Amino acid sequence: ADPKACMPQVKVDLSILEEVRSIFNVYDDDQSGQLDFDEFVHAMELAGFTQEESAGIFNEVDTDGSGEISFDEFSYWFVANAQKQASALATRDDD
Repeated sequence: ADPKACMPQVKVDLSILEEVRSIFNVYDDDQSGQLDFDEFVHAMELAGFTQEESAGIFNEVDTDGSGEISFDEFSYWFVANAQKQASALATRDDD
């Protein structure tokens, strides 16, 4: 299944995509081009998530169910979440 088919449409500029690629590459310990469960959980724990939270997020991000997260899956998830956070912050500023 195409991971893009299940993902919301998001606008991405190239500088964000380059930043996401560099983040992805840092955590792709074996340089396989995929984040396995352990690589992803490690990255999320460094970002302040628990192992349980990270496992749940892994299952959301792994849209094709392969057991690994491709760069496409990771980038769609990362950008969509960044946009959600920006919207939430903008909403809070209005209060």
